[in-house]
Amino acid sequence: MRQLNLTKRLFWIVALLVLCANAFVITYLYQQAEDLAKIRAYSKAKTLHDYFMAMRLVYHQQFLESGIDLNDSTIGFLPAHASTHISDEFLKRSTQGITIHNVSDRPRNPVNKADDLEMKAITYFNQNPDKNETIKLVNEGGKEFFFFASPLRIQAYCLACHGEKNEVLPYIAKRYNNAYGYKLGEVRGLTSIKIPKKTLFDDVVGLFWKETIFSSMVVIGLLVLMYMAIRELTKRDVEQKKELETLVLQRTKMLTQKSIELEKSYAQQKHLYAVLRTVADSNQILITTQTLEALLSETAKCLFANTSFAHVKISLYENGALHVKESFGFDEEHDINPIEKEVFTQGGFRILTPTSENLPHNCQLTILRYNVSEAYITVLQSDKFAPKSLGVMSICTTMPEGFSIEERAMIEELAGDIGFAINSFLQKENILKLSYYDSLTNLANKILLTEQIKLCINANKHKNTYGALLFMDLDNFKSINDLKGHTAGDKLLIMMARRLENFTKEHDIVARFGGDEFALLLPNLTNSIEEAAKIAEHSAMQILLATKEPFLIDAYLCYITVSIGISLFDGDEDAATLLSHADSAMYTAKSDGRNTIRFFDPHIQKIMEEKSSMLQQLRDAIDSEQFVLFYQPQVDANANVTGVEALIRLKATNGELISPMQFIPLCEESGLIIPLGDWVLKEAMAQVKYWQNDVEKSTWRVSINVSTKQFEREDFVETVQKTLASTQINPSLICLELTESLLIRDSAKALAKIRELKMLGVSLSVDDFGTGYSSLQYLKHLNVDELKIDQSFVRDFILNRSDALIVETIISIGKSFNMEVIAEGVETKEQFELLKEMECHYFQGYFFGKPAAFDAI
Repeated sequence: MRQLNLTKRLFWIVALLVLCANAFVITYLYQQAEDLAKIRAYSKAKTLHDYFMAMRLVYHQQFLESGIDLNDSTIGFLPAHASTHISDEFLKRSTQGITIHNVSDRPRNPVNKADDLEMKAITYFNQNPDKNETIKLVNEGGKEFFFFASPLRIQAYCLACHGEKNEVLPYIAKRYNNAYGYKLGEVRGLTSIKIPKKTLFDDVVGLFWKETIFSSMVVIGLLVLMYMAIRELTKRDVEQKKELETLVLQRTKMLTQKSIELEKSYAQQKHLYAVLRTVADSNQILITTQTLEALLSETAKCLFANTSFAHVKISLYENGALHVKESFGFDEEHDINPIEKEVFTQGGFRILTPTSENLPHNCQLTILRYNVSEAYITVLQSDKFAPKSLGVMSICTTMPEGFSIEERAMIEELAGDIGFAINSFLQKENILKLSYYDSLTNLANKILLTEQIKLCINANKHKNTYGALLFMDLDNFKSINDLKGHTAGDKLLIMMARRLENFTKEHDIVARFGGDEFALLLPNLTNSIEEAAKIAEHSAMQILLATKEPFLIDAYLCYITVSIGISLFDGDEDAATLLSHADSAMYTAKSDGRNTIRFFDPHIQKIMEEKSSMLQQLRDAIDSEQFVLFYQPQVDANANVTGVEALIRLKATNGELISPMQFIPLCEESGLIIPLGDWVLKEAMAQVKYWQNDVEKSTWRVSINVSTKQFEREDFVETVQKTLASTQINPSLICLELTESLLIRDSAKALAKIRELKMLGVSLSVDDFGTGYSSLQYLKHLNVDELKIDQSFVRDFILNRSDALIVETIISIGKSFNMEVIAEGVETKEQFELLKEMECHYFQGYFFGKPAAFDAI
């Protein structure tokens, strides 16, 4: 009976589905009937329209060709008048309620005026000149009808009545005051056909209901037959089932005994399968995980899922000690025990049981507390021949018999696979860190910053939001390296990086762009550029405040400021342009006094581009030898020339000479000062060689300026030596002018180079003495021949007592250290005489001569 009831339920479910399907088909057929009615309406409307328009055209042509004079009696023959009468007569004769009219938006006869529906159709055809007809079902006043419309476009013959009023037929112009000025091709009216839906739909619906009733009767008959057949078959199945139940009971008794015997065998196979399943799942984890943390977590979970393992612990060696990374099973077991340390140090594996000797106390407590029967501890290595261990894996079981041979082999195999996978992740992390992070500060580097900028630009473009890039450069960072060394400079950069990180939010990106340059990327700020600018400026102000706090470096308080350039972006820029804009804004902050904030200004960007162009011109000038040397006389107290200073000039393509003030700073910044300085050395020494045959000039000493970067090169002394050897001149005729800053940057190296240069026989001068790091402490160790008083002190020393004291002090220092003193910038006789009274012996300036070419001096 239970089977019979089940069959009945299944039958009713099937019957319900069949009825639902039949209902769906009926609905579909009704929709098809609707579509068929519309098709019939279109076909009928199209036929009526074509006939009506053909009759109108023929009627019009006959009227024009007849030559009938247009007057009050013949006006009715015009198509516009005649079509109205035809439409009215058609409505009277039509038994289906169909109407057909020619209507206009500017009718001359009220009966031809388009209604709201027809006006919309006229507008539609004017907006869509490629459309020639439309049909749709309309419901007005509770009545449904198909509305067919076709445009009446103005043709040439229409203009005889609807052209400009002064050009139409006189009778028309006299009779009507509207509907003039039509243009060819305009839609000024349309053929409107309205067909009641009921006229076409009743026949289709009648046929539809006949088919629906017939199909429903067939479905019901089939269901009745199906029910009767199923009921008869079910009765037979119930009888057969009773016979089978008796037979099954007999055989079940026989199989019960065999199943008991197989259970033991199955339990052993099941345990072996679980071991193999754990190995397979763990290996799959090792292959698919993307991070080291996921690898350790998922692997430990997988092992713990094996019912044989009561506890799983994985530890790795980090920062000089073993640390537990994952632990499952024993909640209190998160410490490294002595046995694990021993295994990590000595390698191999250890098996611990409750009867093992010399167990540490905490291991004994764990075994007793959790009833551990065996613990297997093995080392994790990249491979069995690896000299260093990566960590330790510990697995415990509470099964009375402990681990089987297969399980121990599995643990060892997994330990090798896990060690190999861990090593692979560590190598990937190291490679990734080297590729995308700054090795000094651990901040993002230029590559990672550029990639993140590209992602932010794309995201902002889709979200229509603004972001900001802050480009920062530490002010006077070079002086820190000069005074305290590069080690102190590196410490300052690290501390600066940490301070910047303290002011960043979750999605902000801090990067070290290079040297003492940092960047802060603020993505997806707001939809308003003004609000984005405020947020970026606030962040920049926070950074300025943070850098005001002193940096403690090797017990020395260091104060430093930062210049910040800001460039906003909304997705229309590329990464290179954005970086260029932020860099330009930063340089604007530098030029505006430093320790300040500036937003990107296109005018400044233009200056930077001109600077880049100038740099290329300088490179070309070096290659094409456009540089020339001028020489300014240096005299003694009797105004006799004792030497000259070699001064570089750049000759432009138009012959104009460009001052070094315009290109030397750029050469210093770009590194072009190195090849330019080498050229000056060779050119000046070649000039000394040229003057050897001149009675007066053969004794002149030539002073050559040496840049800081040029002096710091390892091969500078060798370059001077080779140039002297190639020209074979007297080294004493060469004086190298050095700046004070390079003398204290690395005093030991500087002093060593000075000794080597003195051994070559050249003389040395300290240029612009008194403007830099003047200190008796380093001066007493310098083996230089000359101090050069900077022209800034000489210019006003007659009127300015402070400058006069500085000049007197420098002259006194020179005497004390047995050095010559030369004053530059002497421009008047009064300055010359007063300097002689101060016992200055050598002079240089416009008073004695301006820089000139070698043949004009």
